[in-house]
Amino acid sequence: MKRRLPPGYILLTGPLHDREDRWLTRRAFVSGATAAGSGLFAASGKRLGNIKIGLYSITYLGYWYRGDALSMEQLVQRARQYGYEGIEIEGKRPHGFPLDWPKKRCTEFRKFAADNGIVISGVAGNNDFSSPIPEHREAQLALVRDLIRMTSELDAKILRVYLAWTGATRLPQGGGRYDIAQKIWDVSHEDFSQEEAWAWCREGLIEFARYAG
Repeated sequence: MKRRLPPGYILLTGPLHDREDRWLTRRAFVSGATAAGSGLFAASGKRLGNIKIGLYSITYLGYWYRGDALSMEQLVQRARQYGYEGIEIEGKRPHGFPLDWPKKRCTEFRKFAADNGIVISGVAGNNDFSSPIPEHREAQLALVRDLIRMTSELDAKILRVYLAWTGATRLPQGGGRYDIAQKIWDVSHEDFSQEEAWAWCREGLIEFARYAG
């Protein structure tokens, strides 16, 4: 049975093996996230070394609230508005899929962020090298290679990758779910041991590390 999100509310889901849904207003969510970031400095009233608090773009990807995703330019402006110093770009559409980011786009956006006082701290890949299907693993290698190129052209210092990310489904009526992709992942892995899955992950890690140089 499909559930509709109440207007102005966000659905938060618990861990995969402890599925408990919780509701809160978007205003409460944003206020809490902002407070969490600024609270790191509250005790001392000064910066913690060279740490900068950044806004992860998945927050406004259009999955976990009613409404559309922000554009990357809007995300930079939102980060600045809430007092963040940097952003991390989610490496998938509509934010950071590398086929949408040729060199010219990376250069222009890097300047836009800098002009707004925002650092691009990194790019986040969503990868699964644990698949027993060779074509799936090879597609992931191609994705990571292009994410490395994109991260470099954005002058970001970090590309964060997963080795066995199950995925998430964006729903046509709004919101997102983890459980659909989790079921597919579980079925595809049920005939293989954790050791076999880890061997595929390790092979992928070794190969794409070579691309980074």
